[in-house]
Amino acid sequence: MCQYQGRVLSCEEIYEVLRCAKCTRLAVCGNSHPYIVPMNYTWDCVNGRLHFFLTSCGCGKKIRCLRKNNKVALEFEVPGNNGCMCTVVAKGTVVDMSRVGGVSDNGCNCGCNNNCGCNDGCC
Repeated sequence: MCQYQGRVLSCEEIYEVLRCAKCTRLAVCGNSHPYIVPMNYTWDCVNGRLHFFLTSCGCGKKIRCLRKNNKVALEFEVPGNNGCMCTVVAKGTVVDMSRVGGVSDNGCNCGCNNNCGCNDGCC
């Protein structure tokens, strides 16, 4: 049984989850269908607010989705009791869109020559 059991976590518990989780899963939605992808991350607490920094090539489906809808969820999986895994979900918004990819609406600027699927439509 997970020690968090569907409740709001204290700051200490949140920091413990962030220290234990190996990666996060980013959930975005550009249109009517959600899209989720595992990502590496780092985080910082500034003025009592958590800020997450995710790395990406700067193009692709998640970036196009974020440009349409800046609401996101992050899921963290951490070890629980008896070898089980616990899932912790955080919801929020991307507030600094200038830091979301260097992609113009007309193509990809990551140097991949559009081989990453940048022009395959969004969500």
